[in-house]
Order: sequence, then structure tokens, then C-alpha cells
Amino acid sequence: MKSLCLGAMCAVLVLALSLGSAPAAAQSDVDWDTVKRIWNTLTVEEQEGYNALMEEIRIATTPSRSPLLTPGDTCGAATPEIGTIPYADGSDTTGQADDYNLGADGTCAGGGSQFGGTGTGPDTAYLVRTDLDCDVNVNMAPPAGVDMGLYVVTDCAALAASCEGVDDAGGGGVAEDVGFSATAGTDYFIITDGFNGSSGPFNLTITETTATGCTLVPVELHSFSID
Repeated sequence: MKSLCLGAMCAVLVLALSLGSAPAAAQSDVDWDTVKRIWNTLTVEEQEGYNALMEEIRIATTPSRSPLLTPGDTCGAATPEIGTIPYADGSDTTGQADDYNLGADGTCAGGGSQFGGTGTGPDTAYLVRTDLDCDVNVNMAPPAGVDMGLYVVTDCAALAASCEGVDDAGGGGVAEDVGFSATAGTDYFIITDGFNGSSGPFNLTITETTATGCTLVPVELHSFSID
């Protein structure tokens, strides 16, 4: 792996570079908290250099995957979540494709903690719809060493413009929360995504922060015909 040490990134990159012969450890061992703390102080060249290094590590450590879409791998393949609130589920982004990149699409319209590396890892998508207008909170908790971000959108083709909120403030193993006001009958896509290529398992919880008693309801199938 090519040696790379740029300005303030030196302290962060030393460990990653030392793992050149064993890149599988890099995602869990890099000090993500330090990366986020200094990210916005870096030059564009320093950010690009760091991302290039982490992309090398991500490619080297991402398991091969089937060309067939895994349910939830994209918004179009997202399985509608149905049930009472609070709702809980668990999944894993390991081996998934990097279908969505909030950072490349712009700044989340709904606000929240966002960085240049937000959304540059493998991702999964949940589709939810409520039966009543209500305020909900989504919590995504990864294990230690896995640094993931969370955002909620209504249009996966326009992530930033339709973004209800994003949270990528925490480092590896830190839970992220996004709260938003759900309009009954509206489709919301909850996207769990990696920061700078990080991937791994997570637990997802949806709770209501108002007192309407709203629930997650079925999403109608699109009609189709066969000639």
C-alpha cells in the first residue's frame, strides 16, 4: 500500500498504514472519533487522500456478494416493515453494495450531523409508513468498532433534498438517532450507511415520541401486467 501522510491526518493514518499487510483489522482499529473531530479542518487534498486510502482498505476487506439484490440492499428492494411501535429489527451491511452516498448528494435538508465520509460505505434500506401523523425516532446501534451513519429520506433518487434528518456524530460502536414527523401514508426510507467504508451488524429501533399510538402499516404493491 502506498505510504500517505497528509497534515493533521498523520496521527490517524499511521495505524491504518501499519495494517497494510492485514487490512481486515483497519475498519475496527482506526480512531473514527479523531477522524470526525478534525475532518472539517482538513484541506480538500487531505480529505481526498484519506478517502483514497480507506477505499483501498474497504475493497480489500469487503466480502464478495451475489449480483442478485438482497432485500433491503436498495430502496427499491426494501421490504416494507409492518407492526406496532416500538419496532425493533437487526441486520448487517457487511457485503452489501454502496448504493447511496448522502455526502456526494449534498447536505441533508432536514439537518443533523453530516461529514464528507457520511454514506460512503455499504448500506441497507428499510421502508416504513405510518397509519397516523406522528413524531417518530429511529435509533441505529452498531457494535464496537463499526462506525455507521443513519438518515431518513422520502426519495432515494434525491437523498439530500428529501432528507428528513441525518446522524453520523458518533464514532465506532456509538448509536445514531434521527427524529422526524411522519405524515400518514407517506413512504419513508431509513438508510443505514457506513462512514468512510465501515460496515457491520446493527440493531434498529423505531419509537413514537408523541402519543397518537401510530403503527407501521403495509405499503401497497405496485400494479403490473403480463403481456
